[in-house]
Parts: sequence; C-alpha cells; structure tokens
Amino acid sequence: MILAGGVGSRFWPLSTPSLPKQLLPLVTDKPLIADTLERVAALAPAEKTLILTNASLADVVREACPEIPRANVIAEPKPAGTAAALSWAAAEIERRDGSDAVMVCVHADWAIADVEEFRNTLKVAAEAADKNRSLVTVGIVPTRPDPGLGYIEPGQKISDRVSSVGRFVEKPDAARAEQMIAGGALWNSGIFAWRVGDFLDEVRALTPEVAPALENISPGETGLQKFFADVKSIAVDVGVLERSRKVQVVAGNFGWDDIGTWGA
Repeated sequence: MILAGGVGSRFWPLSTPSLPKQLLPLVTDKPLIADTLERVAALAPAEKTLILTNASLADVVREACPEIPRANVIAEPKPAGTAAALSWAAAEIERRDGSDAVMVCVHADWAIADVEEFRNTLKVAAEAADKNRSLVTVGIVPTRPDPGLGYIEPGQKISDRVSSVGRFVEKPDAARAEQMIAGGALWNSGIFAWRVGDFLDEVRALTPEVAPALENISPGETGLQKFFADVKSIAVDVGVLERSRKVQVVAGNFGWDDIGTWGA
C-alpha cells in the first residue's frame, strides 16, 4: 500500500497541486513515486500493489505508474487522514485476499539510501505482524535531533529486532529530541505492517472517527464515496496506534529521509 496523496506545498513553486512532490524527480531522474515502486517491486508484484492518492491526481499517478493496474490506483474523494485511508485499503485487501493478508504501508515521497536494508526491514516488520498478530511500525534510527519529526520510544524487547511501543511523542523541541534519542527513541516513519483483519478489528474497537463507516462498507466508486463522506479525519497514529495495546516497533537503519523541506 503506497500513500501518494498530498499537494507538496512546501516545494512551491516547483511543485503545484497538479504536480506535487511525489511526482517530481527530486532524488533521481524519475518521479519519487517511480523510485518507490522500484523499491517495493521485489516484495510484491504490481497486481498486489495499491496506490492511494487524491482524486485530482489519479490520472497523472496512473500515467506515472503504468505497471500498476488501473483499479489498484484508488482515488480518495477528499483528504480524510491516514486512519480512514488505511482502513479503506485494509478493507479492500480483505475483500480480495482475506483477513489474514499482510498489508505493508509506505509513502510515495521518500529518499532511501540502502534499498536492500529497506526491503529487509519491511520483511521483518511483515513477519512480526503475521506471527505476533500485532500492528507493527518501523522506527528509524535517528541521525539528528530533528524537532520536525515524531518519535517512538520502544518498550519491552520481544525479539532481536522487535519491541513493544512504550509511547509516541509528536514533534518534541530539539533539546527534548536529543534527550529522547540518547534514551533509544526512534523517528516515526509512517511505515506500517499488519494483518488487515487485525488492523480493522482495532479500528472498529478504538476509532469512532472511522469505525461506523466500516459497518456498511461496500466496494466500488459508490462505496468509496460514501465511506469517505462518513469518516472524520484523524491520523492513524493518533486514532489507532496510540490507543492500541497491540503495537510493536522494528528499528530501521537504511538512510531514510522524508525530504520534507528544500533544505533536506
């Protein structure tokens, strides 16, 4: 599952609402979304890859990603937060492949230095989600005390690379970020893995902003429009992960950068 929404406003005037950051060649000579697809192609074939984007960008995303089936590019009718976006994706995957299907979520607009380690980390996260029936997030080993990012404090060690999540901390100041890093905190990357049934169970139990819209969810354009009309906007971190007791974290160290600013 590749999240490819957003208007890339921080990269104006290079990016525009019709050609945002994820469609620009900011790292290689290809759009960021094409780089992302290359990274994940070794893990999942095109027919098992979904892209969720803004309705206004669906056609240009399909053009930039010709290998992805048209039906796999999902046009979000309105911005409704990542909890709703990932719930729709999970329900669609459950409809196609069953509730035990493992879903891995990444974003379309990152730079990754070590692609092989990135893939290995996604595999570890997916295997932990499948084995432990948990909601797994990947925390990036920090390279600086960045106040522009969220942080994850790992809790109890579960296995060599997997820990429970102690807590999430949203954008601390630089001094606190430095203190947290010294204590082992990780950057919150927005990389997730889970069995879709496990994730949807947690949404239904913990996320009233989205849960009612899941009750009568139906596939197709009409169902998509109704679902997004009925949800309330909330981030998946706030609406699901911070409320769940089933969240685990895998540390990742593969040269991740969300290219959030011109400086980056």
